[in-house]
Amino acid sequence: MAAAAFPRARRAGEQTAGSRRRAFERSACALATIASILASAAAFAQQPPSAPQPKGSADTQRLEDEAGKARSHFDRGLALFDAKAWDAALAEFMRSIELRPTRAAIKNAGLCLRKLSRFDEALEMFELLAASTDLSAADRELADRMIDELRALVGTITIVCAESGATITIDGRGHGTAPSAAPVRVAIGSHVVRVHKPGFEPFEARILVASQQTVFVDAVLAPIGPVAQPALAPPPAPPITIPRNEPAASAEANPRNAGDGGSERARNGPGPFVEADSAFALVPSFGGDITGSCADACSRGPGFGLLVMGRGGYRFGGGLDMGIEAAYLLVSQQVTGRPTAVTPVGLAASPGAANDTLTLSAAVLGASFGLDLERSILLRLRLGAGAVLGTFEDYRRAELQSPPSPAYQVSGAQSHALSSFYVAPEARAGVRLTERLDLSIGVGVLVLIALAQPTWEPSQERVLTATGTLAEFPRETLSGEIFVAITPGIAARYAF
Repeated sequence: MAAAAFPRARRAGEQTAGSRRRAFERSACALATIASILASAAAFAQQPPSAPQPKGSADTQRLEDEAGKARSHFDRGLALFDAKAWDAALAEFMRSIELRPTRAAIKNAGLCLRKLSRFDEALEMFELLAASTDLSAADRELADRMIDELRALVGTITIVCAESGATITIDGRGHGTAPSAAPVRVAIGSHVVRVHKPGFEPFEARILVASQQTVFVDAVLAPIGPVAQPALAPPPAPPITIPRNEPAASAEANPRNAGDGGSERARNGPGPFVEADSAFALVPSFGGDITGSCADACSRGPGFGLLVMGRGGYRFGGGLDMGIEAAYLLVSQQVTGRPTAVTPVGLAASPGAANDTLTLSAAVLGASFGLDLERSILLRLRLGAGAVLGTFEDYRRAELQSPPSPAYQVSGAQSHALSSFYVAPEARAGVRLTERLDLSIGVGVLVLIALAQPTWEPSQERVLTATGTLAEFPRETLSGEIFVAITPGIAARYAF
């Protein structure tokens, strides 16, 4: 019986159209009765009263019987509520309301509906509760707070373009006939809209409704055989009180979103995203003893390479996002004509000039925080941080002097592990190619802070001099403790 007073949304086909219509009519009558009794302030304050009036007539006896039954259902509802049996508790509270509406029963019925995620029906209950003029301060605060919360958990559906006189149902609940007089308030989520009329193929669509959004459904009915088409009433205007900057509603079959809700969801709404970045890597100098000893006739240019990165994360709304990132970094720098020397064991050093090719190859793994600023173009700011793990290699060729012998050449190579932290600020500007896909260009700065400097170790690489003696290059650091890579590049992001 509680279901008749307050019918829930059911899946299409769960009950017949006639029973759903009768359930909706009984629900409307019950809610109208509640509203009238609250308006006249004839309800109880918190618990149903036990003695409404002195006995003395059949009406008085009937009122006493109804009050007793209402109290019994209310007490049973409280016990079920404490047991978290929300559906059963709702049935008891609704029966109590039918027999004798009270603010306590209405409040508890609204709380049950909220627990059952029937947000639109819960909002109706708390709006009825708030209509009372003599609520306690605690109940007034609860009603106002629940109304504010529940208004963010409902949207509206408007049926347009349907045949005049066609029956409209949403989730099995009847909502009158076309043309629809007003938007239908529903809980956020998935809903089945059905419009049917004799002589026409029925229309059915499953739609998604997001917070505080209006979805227009073009319910075009195809005639079965030659049927005269009456003139369609103009579609109702969308309600102007619904904000347009909330996540959008979407539809699977023939609905039309109000405003640009779909793009607002993709642009500003919460949700996951993936991003792919490709950039050049420019290192002014690796630092350390190798580049630091380059002077006079020595020549060195900046290091060049590439950075390829993938990023995945979650957008929280308002342009803020957080993600994890993984990348591969490869950079090489040439140093030519650098003064050096090799020292044979037990002999004097042989001076000369060396050409070094320094190569950094590393994996990058970290986290990032971003902020999107919507202007005439997309502006994106990001800060990343994490770890860089890889190898630092020096391939060296040297021409040495050993008078009176002629000059001779030697070569060698060493590779050392590199472990470092990184900090990477970045700024980008771009355009949106679709509601969910954007393309941007920008520049970042990758600052690497080495835990230990990779170093050329003499004992690991010996060379053979012109006299056949083993010799060693001096011990030298291959990079500095801190060096910087500038990374201009392009990126594509897809928001789900």
